[in-house]
Order: sequence, then C-alpha cells, then structure tokens
Amino acid sequence: MKQKIENRVVYAIEFPDNYVYVGLTKNLKNRFKQHLSPHHRSYVYKHILKTSLTPKLIKLEIDLNENDAKVKEFQYLKEYSNKNWHIINKAKPGSLGGSIIKHTKLACISDAKKYKTKREWYEKSPSSYDAARRNKWLNDCCSHMIIKRKINGYWSKNICNLESKKFTSKTEWQKKSSTSYCVARKNGWLLELSKHMQKQKKENGFWTKERCIIDAKKYNTRNNWRIKSSSASSIASKNGWLEECCSHMLILRKK
Repeated sequence: MKQKIENRVVYAIEFPDNYVYVGLTKNLKNRFKQHLSPHHRSYVYKHILKTSLTPKLIKLEIDLNENDAKVKEFQYLKEYSNKNWHIINKAKPGSLGGSIIKHTKLACISDAKKYKTKREWYEKSPSSYDAARRNKWLNDCCSHMIIKRKINGYWSKNICNLESKKFTSKTEWQKKSSTSYCVARKNGWLLELSKHMQKQKKENGFWTKERCIIDAKKYNTRNNWRIKSSSASSIASKNGWLEECCSHMLILRKK
C-alpha cells in the first residue's frame, strides 16, 4: 500500500514593519506555535523579541502536493520581495522545513557585496548577516562598505528632534536611527521628542501567556520588567504566570 501524501499549506507571517516569513507545512497550527515558541528560537520569534510587534498569520495556498507547494512558496517569496518586503526566512524556498542555507565565509562575503552599509545588509539579508556576526566575519565581509560616522557632539537635542520627526513610533525610531534614539534616551529627551508619535495601544487580550514570556525575556530582573513593561508584568502576575515568565531572571537577594 502506498503511503498517503499529506497536503501542504503555504503561509506567510507578516509584521507591521514590513518584515515577512514565508513557509510551507503540513500542520499550520503546530508550525505557527513553533514560530512563537522561545524553545525553537525561529527567525519569527527573534523578530518578535527584537521589535515587540505582533505578527499576522496568513494562509496563502492550501491542499497542495509537495512539488506544487515548493513552486508556490518560491513564487510568494519572490512576490513579497518585489513589493519591498524584508524576507526573514533562513530556509531555502521549498525545503519543507528541512535543509538550511549553509552560510560559509565566502558566501557571506559574496552576499555582503550587494549592499553599501551594514544596516542595509542586515535589513535585506538578515540570515547571512547574522551568520557573519556569529562567526566574527563582519570586518572581512564589510570592508567595502561605507562607514557613516558622526562627529562627537553631533546629536544635539535639536538634531535628535529633527531626526525623531521622521518616525511615527518609538519602535520605528529606535530601529531606523538607533544612535539618535539612544542619545535622546540617555539625556532624558525621549518623552518630549516623541510626543508627536502614535501611541501603540494593545487590544484587550493581547497579553497572552506566550507573549508575556517573550516580553519578559528582554529583562534580567522582575523589577526591571515591572518598570519598563508594566502591562505585561501585571497581567502575568494576575494570571499566575509570573514564575514561568521570570524563570530566566536574576534573583537579587538582600544582604
């Protein structure tokens, strides 16, 4: 008897900042859970951890056989790329969750040649950039790139204010102009310079147990989490998730 071939689903996980993951799977529900789980450390999870943004799961194609699914996945990746989405896949299109792109040093150098700055490389090809960073190849890979340095004292309050006007949220500002954001935060200007920005309100029920765990991973102590992310910390405490959320944190004991 021939083994039954299970049909595949081609899906996308979209982020509000124009990053997307495209994949294919036999079990979409379980696969999405894996993407959100800290145990799997997927590129989707890492992007959530970095940005605190909520992804949206989209079914692109259903009931496909293996070959058709591979073709469709590649087509959708190309389509997203043509629409200027940032692709965060690290697996080859059509891999069925299998083989991973081998980022050798030569492959990373070759990929880096496509870009003029480290930021551009990171934004448009995060998997090869991450491989170069992990293996300490960045200097070799980026030797051809333009280094944009600001003179000491460049980021005055007025310049930071002008820079902040380019963005509609603190998250976007921090991501696209991290130096000016950090200077503003260090000098206590952040609140004043971000008054024009949209407040990102969380809808009711946003803070699920899984999201609280992901959010807590950003902080080393419970007190730091409570101060900087009071909503998530409060929900976790109210629902009895605190111990699980804070299991990675330092325990500060009084002498």
